[in-house]
Amino acid sequence: MIDLSSIKATLLDGTLIGIKFFDNNQTANVTGAIIKNYPTPGLVEFILYGVVNPLSTAQNRIISIQTIHPLNAMIIDQGNFSLTSASPTNFPFTQLTVTDTTVSERASYQIEFYLNIPVLSGCQISIIFPTQEFNLQTDGISDVQISGILGPQQTIAHSISSNTLILNNACKQDFYSSSSNRAIIKINGIKNPPVAKLTNLINLLLKDTAGGQIAQTDTSSNKLQFNSSLGSVYLGNIQILDTTATNTLSKFKFSFTPQHTMTSNYQIEFQLFDTDYQIQSSLQIDSSTIPNIASVSIVSSGQKIQLRDFTSAINTGTQYDIVFSKILTAQSQKQLSTIQITISQKILVSQGGDGTTYYGAAIGIFSGNYFTPSPGLFYLITASSGATRAAESTIFYFQIKAQNPIPLGGYLLLYYPNSITSPQQYSCQKDGVQTECQFTQSTRVMKFYGLAKTSNYPANTVINLRIANVNNPRSPQASTQFKVETYDKYDLLVDTSDNSSPSNINTVITPTEPSYFSQTKVQTSSSTVGATGVTYTFSFTTPSFLINGDILKITIPDEITLPTITQVKSDQISGTVQYSRQGDKIILITLAFGTGTIFAGGKVLSVGITGFNNRITTQASSSFILELFQNDNKKISVLETQDLIVQLKYPATITSGFSIQNFPLSPRTVMEVKISFNTLHQIPQNSKIIITYPKLLMSNYFSISASIQSPAHASNTSLQLTNNIAAGQLILQNISPQLINPNQQVQLQFYGFVNADSSSFAETFKLDILTQENYQIDSITSNLIVTVKCDYPCGDCIPAASKKQCTACLSKTQFSPLNVLQNKECVSSCIDGYYLLSNSSAPPTCQKCHANCTTCYGTPTNCTSCARSSKIPALFNNTCLAETACPQGYFYNRTGGQCSQCSQNCLNCTGSSTECTYCPQYLSLFNKTCIQQCPSDITIANTTNRTCMSCDSRCKTCKDNRSKCTSCIEGLRLNPFTNVCDKYCPELYTVEERKGFCDECTNDCVTCQTFRNRCMSCQPGYFLSLNQCLSRCASSEIYYSNACQSCADGCSTCKVNPQNCTECQIGYFSYMNSCYLRCPKGTNADFDSRQCVNITCPTGYEFDSKGDCSQIITNIQDECSKGQEHNWYFEKCINEAELFIPFPILIFLAIMTLILVIFVKCKKYKQVNLLQTIICMWAIFELPIFAAQIVVCILYEHWIPTFITCGAIGMFYILNLISGCQFHTNRQMDQNFVIWSQDKHPNSYKRIVNFSILYNQKLLRLFTCGFMDRKYYLASFTNIYVFFTSPIRSYSFWCILLVYTAIAAADIFIIITFHWFHYIFIIAIETLVFVVIMTILMYADYLQIKSQYTIEIKIIPKMTTMTIGDQQDDHDGPDHDHQNILMDNRPNEHISLLSQIQKDQEKDSSQNDQLKQSQFNSDRSPKKTNKVEKGTDEYKTGEFKEETSQTKKNNTTFKQNYDDLPPINLNKKLMQFYEEQKDDGISIDYVEDSPEKDSKSLNSSSSSSSSSEKKTKKGKHKSNETNIMEELELIKEQKHHNPNDLNSNNIGYDQTRPLTISGGSLANDIHRSSVFSDQENSKFLHQPQNNLLNSNSNTPNKYPNNTSNSKSNNQGTSQSLDNSKFKFNEVENNLDLNSEYIKPFDKPKKLIKVKKQENAANNDDHQKENEPLNFQPKQIDSSALKVDDFFNDDSQLQIQIHAKKRQLKKKAPSKDQEKQELIQNQDNQDQNSPKDMQKKQNNFLD
Repeated sequence: MIDLSSIKATLLDGTLIGIKFFDNNQTANVTGAIIKNYPTPGLVEFILYGVVNPLSTAQNRIISIQTIHPLNAMIIDQGNFSLTSASPTNFPFTQLTVTDTTVSERASYQIEFYLNIPVLSGCQISIIFPTQEFNLQTDGISDVQISGILGPQQTIAHSISSNTLILNNACKQDFYSSSSNRAIIKINGIKNPPVAKLTNLINLLLKDTAGGQIAQTDTSSNKLQFNSSLGSVYLGNIQILDTTATNTLSKFKFSFTPQHTMTSNYQIEFQLFDTDYQIQSSLQIDSSTIPNIASVSIVSSGQKIQLRDFTSAINTGTQYDIVFSKILTAQSQKQLSTIQITISQKILVSQGGDGTTYYGAAIGIFSGNYFTPSPGLFYLITASSGATRAAESTIFYFQIKAQNPIPLGGYLLLYYPNSITSPQQYSCQKDGVQTECQFTQSTRVMKFYGLAKTSNYPANTVINLRIANVNNPRSPQASTQFKVETYDKYDLLVDTSDNSSPSNINTVITPTEPSYFSQTKVQTSSSTVGATGVTYTFSFTTPSFLINGDILKITIPDEITLPTITQVKSDQISGTVQYSRQGDKIILITLAFGTGTIFAGGKVLSVGITGFNNRITTQASSSFILELFQNDNKKISVLETQDLIVQLKYPATITSGFSIQNFPLSPRTVMEVKISFNTLHQIPQNSKIIITYPKLLMSNYFSISASIQSPAHASNTSLQLTNNIAAGQLILQNISPQLINPNQQVQLQFYGFVNADSSSFAETFKLDILTQENYQIDSITSNLIVTVKCDYPCGDCIPAASKKQCTACLSKTQFSPLNVLQNKECVSSCIDGYYLLSNSSAPPTCQKCHANCTTCYGTPTNCTSCARSSKIPALFNNTCLAETACPQGYFYNRTGGQCSQCSQNCLNCTGSSTECTYCPQYLSLFNKTCIQQCPSDITIANTTNRTCMSCDSRCKTCKDNRSKCTSCIEGLRLNPFTNVCDKYCPELYTVEERKGFCDECTNDCVTCQTFRNRCMSCQPGYFLSLNQCLSRCASSEIYYSNACQSCADGCSTCKVNPQNCTECQIGYFSYMNSCYLRCPKGTNADFDSRQCVNITCPTGYEFDSKGDCSQIITNIQDECSKGQEHNWYFEKCINEAELFIPFPILIFLAIMTLILVIFVKCKKYKQVNLLQTIICMWAIFELPIFAAQIVVCILYEHWIPTFITCGAIGMFYILNLISGCQFHTNRQMDQNFVIWSQDKHPNSYKRIVNFSILYNQKLLRLFTCGFMDRKYYLASFTNIYVFFTSPIRSYSFWCILLVYTAIAAADIFIIITFHWFHYIFIIAIETLVFVVIMTILMYADYLQIKSQYTIEIKIIPKMTTMTIGDQQDDHDGPDHDHQNILMDNRPNEHISLLSQIQKDQEKDSSQNDQLKQSQFNSDRSPKKTNKVEKGTDEYKTGEFKEETSQTKKNNTTFKQNYDDLPPINLNKKLMQFYEEQKDDGISIDYVEDSPEKDSKSLNSSSSSSSSSEKKTKKGKHKSNETNIMEELELIKEQKHHNPNDLNSNNIGYDQTRPLTISGGSLANDIHRSSVFSDQENSKFLHQPQNNLLNSNSNTPNKYPNNTSNSKSNNQGTSQSLDNSKFKFNEVENNLDLNSEYIKPFDKPKKLIKVKKQENAANNDDHQKENEPLNFQPKQIDSSALKVDDFFNDDSQLQIQIHAKKRQLKKKAPSKDQEKQELIQNQDNQDQNSPKDMQKKQNNFLD
């Protein structure tokens, strides 16, 4: 037999030679073996691989060999040789299963095996059992059964020879076994080995019918052995027969019953698991029921007893007893609860030599409460105290001697008597050394657990203990006895004093002195001198516990009286306090705390007694005396020191019978003060009075004198005083030489105080009477206030009229410098607007300056400064001129408020001397500077107006004219065909090999990609090959599908198509027009022809997956064993599915999502984006669920979905990196987000971006999800749609396309190749559902954003964004900012087209100062605010003034100078934008919002708007759409942007009106916009713009959404804006359509709304208006900007597109409602008083 899979032939050196095998006749033709002419006889040697040996050692295979002539195919030589097998093969697999492994029990043995070779029926199987464990001759077996591939299950005949079981005719059929198709032999009734151990190997031998050996067990892989298990010992027990005390040698009886009979040479082992019981080495057997017990040998130690070499048998089911002596009981009351009895058999073993060992046969473990010993006693216990005073904390000394040792880890317990207590702080010593102890207050037990810490404490040894901080009994009375016990570490009792003799115990403690109170104090309910009926509360801390019946004794000092006791109260004493009196000075109080209640020591006890009279001074009293007694009159506690005193804090207050007088009454004058009062209590002699005076009345220029008059004084007596100026007190010493009785009048007089400034002065004098020792008696604390007639600086006034209108001034003194009376006011000099006129004959007077002067000197017209808020704020030669009236060569200097001279290079200037506006003939104007020659490349000289024109805004450099670019700005590319800079190169025909330049494809290429020579299509006559254009294809290629394509792998040439091979490469074989490196299944390689030839398998065989012949299995399921199933895809058996929890991650996420939704709804968070929060939460589990799928696929060896999923995760991380890095890079384009991420929440920004890069880019939504309304989840964006939402949408699209699609493909492939219940199938379903849900969530997020945001286009005045570094002139063409270019086909991006006109007026750096001055000009008339004076700073501050002739002149000049400039077709660009929006289903509405006075200029628009108000919403929408389409047709026809066309009444389109793309109904929305994004610029622009937003139109408000704004709008007044942004629509009414040019606020605005078609029902909904989100241009250098740069150009226009949140408009009001709202708005405006306007102006300046 030949193995076709490995057949080959080689020479001896390994050279491969040809061989061809013919299966039909089992012949192999070998070519190349005879490599030369051989002599006769000759030796030919070669090696033939793949020959299969005979299947049995009895078979002899004859092989014939012939040599054939190469020319005539005649036989040269031939011969035969035989092939035999020397030894049988090994079984690749054997297995043994035993039903019961218990020793000596009979069981069934099942042997399984299989072979990889065929076996014929009638075979013989021999099973050889080891003789050491089995004795088949003696024990026998029941029967033998076969099944599996041996044949149907049946019992077969068997024979036993020695210890070998022989099965003749065991194979009932031919078979070819495999791993899933085995032979089974079951042997019943075999007796197991007698001991528990691993058996020796059981050998298996398979023979054929001729006796030849086929297979045998391999000793290295034989598994035919098992571990037998132990039998049992029943009814085990142990009893103690004599002494039961601890630590005593006793007798114990063991009982047991064996499961199996043991004859001889066995061993019985008894083991005690309780280590406290010790088996002595001298142990003896007292008696036993086992015969011949005396002959056994005993081995005993620790907890084990071994009895060996029994000669008598023990039988099954018989109980046996053995009594042992000399077993030591436990040292404590440790219970003997567990024993183990083991029976073993001696077995002969051979391990390097003959010997024996014991193997277990049976075992029994028994538990129960067998025995507990009784505790011991103490020989000595004494106790003594180190102090004699009751309740005193002291040291207690103990001497203790125990009967038994204290075990290692054991402890001693000392039980306190009830009369002895211990504080929380204590310490213990043993023999003078600190030891560990712990006192438990609840049980009153001291535990010493450091006595036996390292070893047993010996028995009968005195233990000297010392306990510090123990309290003696509370009174001089003996305590009860202490109790002592010792325990082991298991808390088991060892010794106890309860068993000891009383004569050995003396632990009584007897104090001799009472204890001391601690923390005693007395408190009074009144601390006022002389108070009566006062409650005195006595409190003290008890040194020991108190009980019912104890008595508190209080002795009162002589200074304090207690006429009667009105009440005795205590919070600690229960019920009514029982008390009695002994005389006037002693009170006895009986303590009661409730039945059975003890008042613990160390606690505070307080008793309040009402009825005391305070003493008449604040001097301290003598001490009270407190004492505590038991009810048997034994003293418990006393005061240690006599310091229980009462000292009052407050004097008695005189509340009536006193007064104060002063003279004179003028402010700031020296006066005399009199104070009179009646005394309350007796004033001792030599007492003192302290007067506390208001410090404002004291002067350093005067001294104070005092006198007194009373019944104790014969006359008015001067007093000695001390003036404490720092404290504001006068101290009067020795006021009386004798007593002053109560209710006597006393009068005090003072001179030297200075009266106060105000008539409302309310500070009072205070008076205190004290003894000579400074103890207070009486006091007056209020209503001692002096009188002031007029307010300073009036010398006199009429109080009934006003105390501030002076009729006379004070004389000029150091107190009063204001001595000039002017308009009923006293002043020291004239105010601004007045000058001083003085002469010798009359007092000085103030005369008014001329109205033009702010200040003047000497004469009314000699101005020194001018009013900056007036029309003539400029000072020139002491005369006030208008700003524009400065002579030529001068400019208005706002800083100095005067006309200053320009520099010599400027013919005219503005703002500063070097900021030129016009140049001499020999110079040109560039960047506000006059230069001799314009800069090359970036400017073109304009000789007409002597200016340098900048290149077109798209060009970085230009040549010949502004529009001919030579290089482009960043982001644009130079078109070689047109010399124009575009955003994209012409597709296919050019590529950007050089940055910013479009290069043409090479000559041979028609189109190319990436590089000029990387062709995508070729010129005629050329063929595309590997992106190169060639004249012909290579030899290994074929022209196919319009390109040269390489032939398939292995093909050297091909025809018709690349797969049709005509010749194969070396090493490949040809088969059916294809080339194979290895021939396909069913073919074999022919090395001669290098082709694959078909082969066939023998009958009953077929080709397997490896191309080998395998036996045909009719039922594929029969190939799989139990617990497996066949898989059609893998074509093999796999394990069946197991139980599992389906969809764990999805279930968890669903629950968490539900919890999140409920949490957000219940908490009512207002800013949470629930959809984005859910996406972020699900995104956290995205990688784990993908990783779980990879792990499961690897476990199932399903590699295709494994590689797909791994690739998807790789792409997932690439997207993470790209999106995170791109987001981080682009954030600089959104200024608000830069501020938020850098200044406000930098840490939050870093965490979110890093987490999104490293984990999942969907977590970028954490910036806007607003989770729990946290600010670090609410990022601020200037334009969220462009700089956040749009990139997130792109990232989501690529994630779905590249990642989710791959994951879904892998999941579908898994679902197809597996079925339900396999976990790989379930994980695929779970992952597929996950990606579908995530796709839906991201799409819903996109729809949510789409519904919330819209586009708003506005054309507003352009604020100059020029910097010095840009080298750009404001007069020349579009702004030099490439972000302001109109983006083709990108309606969501920023659009800006700028046209410039010449600046007409001068400005300087003083504009901010004049802004503040203008706010306080209350004489401004609202009628002067209709127009903007061009070139003035009122354009910035909000003041609108009439145009001057100078302005009109400058406008005319600009027109003449600009007529020859190339026009900008702005309307054409807008028309392109509209046409693009129409393709997306967007319609256009038009609204006229101009004042009525300008309606003539827009007849068509006005009529359309007015008529639409009378129609329904549907009609309005249709009418507006018609009007705007008519207007757009006019716009479309325009070819150029001609300024002259804008002056006519038939204007096609007003470039100053806003365009809005919205999703709601037609309304006059209020939009806030800003053209600045730089932080520094924003800070300036966010100041409120006042009169800029005022409206003078009387046109009714037609749009109800503007009601709130209309109410707040007041003509001629300043208005503060919400969030400091422009409200653009309010500016519209301030414009003049008839002005000659389009200026920033000259024309009425028209509102165009472009909106997407939505359900008409939405027009009736109401939605709160939200702020717009602005699209920002590229950032400019804020360091180079000045404030003037933003407002100096009032002629430019800018188009902006803003993203704003969608809003649903309210229903259009009726005409009557509009009238009513107009009236209400007018009323609200009229209510704004001048004070309100002034307040708003002040707020603006702040």
